[in-house]
Amino acid sequence: MKWWNRFGTGVLFAVVVACLYPIYESMAGPWIGRSLGFAAYVLFSAALYLIGIASQPTLGLAAASAIVTAGTLLLIAGASGSQLVLLTAVLVGVLRSGLLQVGEQGSPRNLVDGFGRRFAREVVFIGCGLALAAALANGSAFPEAFAIWGFYLAQSGFFLLGGRASRDRGDGSATPRANAFENAVKRAREVLAASGS
Repeated sequence: MKWWNRFGTGVLFAVVVACLYPIYESMAGPWIGRSLGFAAYVLFSAALYLIGIASQPTLGLAAASAIVTAGTLLLIAGASGSQLVLLTAVLVGVLRSGLLQVGEQGSPRNLVDGFGRRFAREVVFIGCGLALAAALANGSAFPEAFAIWGFYLAQSGFFLLGGRASRDRGDGSATPRANAFENAVKRAREVLAASGS
């Protein structure tokens, strides 16, 4: 699918999901309660996020169903909202660099290669996302919406660092973004050389 597996579209996803939350809360809140409504929204926004970054629809649906199933079981077990948010965040990282990575690489063996780097990247981005969500939610008029926005805003940074193997071509050639960057650097050097002489 790959709808929001770039920085710009990731930021757009964060904005849209955060802006839709108050509307959702006003409609679902009276029926299911604010706490359960927020938990459901967190689960389904995470599922939508995973569907949108998957390279194949079946992988996205598998990741989405895994996160919704785990979250639902946690809710049935009586977990608190903060526990559900933490589990959902961790599962986003695990599924993004686990199931979706294996599906793109074609073999579980390829999942082992580079595990440490992917693990560190996920710890940083999930941790930063949770920290930004907590900071933005504290004292704001719409704490849940700002928390959702902050978390997915941090997740969009994942793609700035080449967080997905699908962005590499696999044949050794540079990605279009790398070519554009190299061309911009080359042009900047030319301009600086022309202005300096």
